[in-house]
Amino acid sequence: MERLSSPELEVRVDPDRGADIASVVPTRIGRNVLFSSPWSGSPALTGPPLTTGNTHVDWHARYRGGWQVLCPNAGDERQAYGTVWGFHGEAALVPWRVTAAGTAAIALETELTTAPLRLQREITVAGPVLRVAERLTNLAPVALEVHWVQHPAFGHPLIDRGARLAAGASRLLADPAIPGPLLEAGAAYDWPVEPVAALPGCDEPRAVFACLTGFADRAWYTITNAGLDLSVRVSWPARTWPHAWLWQELHGSTGYPWYGRGHACAIEPASTVPGTGTTDGLVRGRGVELPPGATREGDVELSVSPAAP
Repeated sequence: MERLSSPELEVRVDPDRGADIASVVPTRIGRNVLFSSPWSGSPALTGPPLTTGNTHVDWHARYRGGWQVLCPNAGDERQAYGTVWGFHGEAALVPWRVTAAGTAAIALETELTTAPLRLQREITVAGPVLRVAERLTNLAPVALEVHWVQHPAFGHPLIDRGARLAAGASRLLADPAIPGPLLEAGAAYDWPVEPVAALPGCDEPRAVFACLTGFADRAWYTITNAGLDLSVRVSWPARTWPHAWLWQELHGSTGYPWYGRGHACAIEPASTVPGTGTTDGLVRGRGVELPPGATREGDVELSVSPAAP
């Protein structure tokens, strides 16, 4: 695990699995704002990967929380180009090579085997800002269509009763299959949707799966917890990731993998609207089109500040 720091932030990055950002700790509160799964400390996570034949089960068995990149697939496994792209793709599961490292920055890269892709990540900490600059390159002489999603998930104590979610989106698209009880399956709403924006405590079970869209040029969201006097802001170029998956697993799912123990809220910059079909004029499942040899770039910034009065 590599450690990056500034006077305002301490960040841990794991090159051995997915170049995950395992934790983001604002020094003024001394607590990790990212989600840690209930089994994140299990010795099983240091052993050989689980291989049940079900990629959804296997991915979650290794999921510690934190911030991953999902590529070439996000969501359910699918057939693609004569192979199977597993649940949430390969990039979050494989080792990445460190190409440069210092006390406040690290550069990493990997090449996938299930798709001819090179991914490069440069992670930098400066003051209260964590910046992730990412590049995706098609290494093949054929065109590809892939999913590319950033997967930061936040947990307690940031996510608690009284915390609020705000976003520069105009629409919320509920998932057609698993929207949760607050939303109608496959429906489109004007954002903000108050029951979703007001975050609950640990004793208020909730499950939500939807997608924010209709962002301006620089997309953004904030999670603000006045009790901690802390606001976390995440921003990115909407031209690269025009959507944001909205996933809230707050003790609301009683089956695998959560069994009522999850306490996570994730808002995930995404190339793709999850699911299939069309909603609100948007085609679900459409990914990034990469011509032969093409490169796509984007950056995500996470910054921390005191909560606004």
